[in-house]
Amino acid sequence: MVPIRFIAEAFGASVSWVDSEQTDYITLYSDTPLKIPAGQPLPNDMGIAVLIKDRLFVPIRYVSEQLGAKVNWDAAARTVTITMNNSTDNLMVGGYTSDRAVTNDDLAIFNDAMIGTVGVNYTPTLVATQVVNGTNYRFTATAAPVDSDTGSYKVYIYIYKPLQGMAQLTQIVNS
Repeated sequence: MVPIRFIAEAFGASVSWVDSEQTDYITLYSDTPLKIPAGQPLPNDMGIAVLIKDRLFVPIRYVSEQLGAKVNWDAAARTVTITMNNSTDNLMVGGYTSDRAVTNDDLAIFNDAMIGTVGVNYTPTLVATQVVNGTNYRFTATAAPVDSDTGSYKVYIYIYKPLQGMAQLTQIVNS
């Protein structure tokens, strides 16, 4: 079981939670959203979506296949291989997703990681993610020095959010 957001965003999909329905909606491109309600059985005996500490968990196979991927389990190596469009040319190897709009969840992680930075105001405009043992975030942001009239400039801000614990600022790079 994995958090829906981690695997869906690795495919470039967006995820939105509707609290009143206790449901996550996953949208890839302009397709009809995939609706996954908490506590309800998934189709094809794939299990039940489970809500744990404000995160919805589902089997990785279910979300991957619903988003058009083929999933293989190598029991000997204890490794899952996810292949897009049933072609080895599109093997997902952990690269960053395409840039997308910053969500409230992304902004919360950004703000947590940026606590203690001084002298420059950073405003995130886009984000890309990479699923690892946690999630790497690459924010495209506008930087504006607090005590200067030099104007603003674009930066990339890299943040790592482990599965457990606080988000950590890892690097700020001028673009």
